[in-house]
Amino acid sequence: MSTRITLITNMVTPYRVPLLNALSRHRGLQLSVVFLSERESNRQWDVHYEDLIFNYTVLNGWHIFSSRLEWALHFNPGLIRTLQRLSPDVVIIGGYTTISDWIGWAWAQLHRVPVVLWSGSTLFSGRFRHGPISLLRKVFIRGAKAYIAYGNKAAEFLISYGVEPERIAIGSNVGDVTFFRESVEQYRASNDAGANLSPQPHLLYVGRLTRDKGLIELFESLQQILDLPWDLTVVGDGPMRGQIEMLAEQALAGRVRFVGFKQRDELVRYYALADVFIMPTLHDAASIVLSEALAAGLFVVGSRYDGSSYDLIHVSRNGIIVDPKDTQGMTKVLRRVIVTHPWAARRKDISASVAQYTPEYYANAFLQAIQISRGKT
Repeated sequence: MSTRITLITNMVTPYRVPLLNALSRHRGLQLSVVFLSERESNRQWDVHYEDLIFNYTVLNGWHIFSSRLEWALHFNPGLIRTLQRLSPDVVIIGGYTTISDWIGWAWAQLHRVPVVLWSGSTLFSGRFRHGPISLLRKVFIRGAKAYIAYGNKAAEFLISYGVEPERIAIGSNVGDVTFFRESVEQYRASNDAGANLSPQPHLLYVGRLTRDKGLIELFESLQQILDLPWDLTVVGDGPMRGQIEMLAEQALAGRVRFVGFKQRDELVRYYALADVFIMPTLHDAASIVLSEALAAGLFVVGSRYDGSSYDLIHVSRNGIIVDPKDTQGMTKVLRRVIVTHPWAARRKDISASVAQYTPEYYANAFLQAIQISRGKT
């Protein structure tokens, strides 16, 4: 008899689709995914529903987005009716920051259905560590029977709230590493890639243009190494784009190119033409783009405030971890990385460092947590 699994998550996220498809293929599981919204206002992804091979529902509801906190609040009254219809044996909830997460949690408690919490918060990224919000978070966390952590730093966060380590399945919060490895290799082999290559190191940033992403700190560091040959491409959009573009023009003498937001297929070109990827975030549970860059064979400069850095970066082999708030320290690292360019000879080794993190690998963490929640370990 199949185990009915209902997964509640905030929106239709393209980089999650391979994982959810992999989970749905497991025999003995009947997966239904409930999306609280199609898209949040700070995201510009194209949604391709034809790629979804699992049962899904996109709920209507009320949605509020705070651009200052980069945080969305969803309220979906229809969630209760949907849960009643699906009658799950296990409910997986992808967070605790919105009203509908609590509706799903409360429904499961009332009907004695085990909850699995899919959690990415880290001790660096988690806000409101004290006070009433922290107490509510503790109630939610302790009400789950099992946990799927984005990575080791996310597991540490759960343990800090009293969760027993043996109830945590550690996953791999990555993008579609197979797609980016293969697509970037194909692009580099094309004449188009050869025509765009130049001897100087190409630096790349992909992400939102917000204060928390650390671009201001990055520019301060880059300003100290204008004596070296390099250029930086910034891929992304966000509320601070105008301010960040102006700062780059004033401080970095035309070395920075802004190209706006790009869909997944368009990103391949930028990864293919880059040498070094920089993610200077000041606050990130687990950035997806770090795994994409590594899969593309780029040496990465990751942030100590990004949970992904600790799971994916093997220092000196495929990248290095910096503190973006220490701009002098980051300057020294960037100078060393640029001087030791080119990294092209190490691309295959760098790409291989994340090859194991397939959708099936992550899906196995979900299976482990489901078994823990049902007392079958």
